Amino acid sequence: MSNYLDDNLNQAVLLDINYLDVLGENTFEYCLYTLLTHTLNFEEF
Repeated sequence: MSNYLDDNLNQAVLLDINYLDVLGENTFEYCLYTLLTHTLNFEEF
């Protein structure tokens, strides 16, 4: 069990900004986000 809240960049609760829409799919930052959240397994950490 983790003491941290899950981050969700696809939400617009506090600010009316959806960061995934702002980044676009053809940017390095979006590719890095996708790699870190969907591809790599950080269970051991």
